[in-house]
Amino acid sequence: MILIILLLFTTLIPTNSNEFIIGGYLPEYRFYIDLPSTVAKLNTITLFSLAPNSDGSIKSFISEMDLKRFDQNDQTDAKIAIAVGGGGRSAAFPAISNDGALRRRFVASLSEFMAVHPYITGIDFDWESPSSVQEASSYIRLIAEVRAKLGNSVTLSVALHPDQFLPSYDALDFVHLMTYDMRNPAGHAQFNDVVAAVNNFVVSGCPREKILLGIPLYGRDNVGGVATYSEIVDMAIDDNEELNVSERLPTNWRTTDMTASGIVYDGIQSAQRKAQWAIENKLAGIFFWELGQDKNEEHVSIVSAVRDVVEKGDRLTKSQMASKINEPRESLVKTATHEDVGSRRSRRKKKKQEKAAAKKRIRNKIKEVEL
Repeated sequence: MILIILLLFTTLIPTNSNEFIIGGYLPEYRFYIDLPSTVAKLNTITLFSLAPNSDGSIKSFISEMDLKRFDQNDQTDAKIAIAVGGGGRSAAFPAISNDGALRRRFVASLSEFMAVHPYITGIDFDWESPSSVQEASSYIRLIAEVRAKLGNSVTLSVALHPDQFLPSYDALDFVHLMTYDMRNPAGHAQFNDVVAAVNNFVVSGCPREKILLGIPLYGRDNVGGVATYSEIVDMAIDDNEELNVSERLPTNWRTTDMTASGIVYDGIQSAQRKAQWAIENKLAGIFFWELGQDKNEEHVSIVSAVRDVVEKGDRLTKSQMASKINEPRESLVKTATHEDVGSRRSRRKKKKQEKAAAKKRIRNKIKEVEL
């Protein structure tokens, strides 16, 4: 059996492109976003997702109508991939990967899906998560059989958590390393934790040129709170709608990565720092989870800021790239130029109070005139 698996690995070895990848996941519940402007910033889009059924067939969570939006798409040259599995969508992987008949049906189901959707040229496996060495080996065998069936014309990748090592990466083109939700009290995607996770994977045998570093477009606090980057921006902007969004944010919004309420996230500079580190350390690229969480505004979008580092060469200085693990973190609103930057509710309340006070002053003046 081991010999068969090795033969599957060695008969079809994937080839990697030298292009630095800027990728992102697009779940089925985010298809309402401005797709043309979003995908134009990327060179790989991973649609999320398909799920394996217990009988080896597959289920699509994306409607056929939404899938067809990427057929003959002249808005972008981005490559389109489809994810298989994911959180809450992986229950059938253990049985399928360990049964020859189920594996064959699963491979045939994927092959049929790819034939019907030829504009999709990649498959991203996301079993969350194998619970033993045996399951991890079965997972690799399943991927190797997909490679043998589809050949090198289809890009195969796998999404892995920082502690989820595989016995081999030979049948894979890329590894999407999910360097977030790492549960560090200082933040779930801290730069030093990300660097350590990548280095651990390289030591485990994963070639660095196959690794894509994951950048979250959301933040977490220490008590279970979560907010998307878009929500964080919306909470921080003031009410002057005559200015663009970037002009309505606190002065330190590009360089900080924590809100006043303690939600830690990847701000502009944090995300750019990770992308630049990935370039300097010869990784395959970066990816975002997930695209609908970005704030798609000029000079505010995280995806756009990272693209500028990759494509325009807008690099950070040595000082900006240096580790700041022992320095106190500055919150998003501490150095704001507007005293009332905070929640929308508090700003509206203050605005109403100011209007009421102004009306009262006017009424008092009228009374003085009448007297």
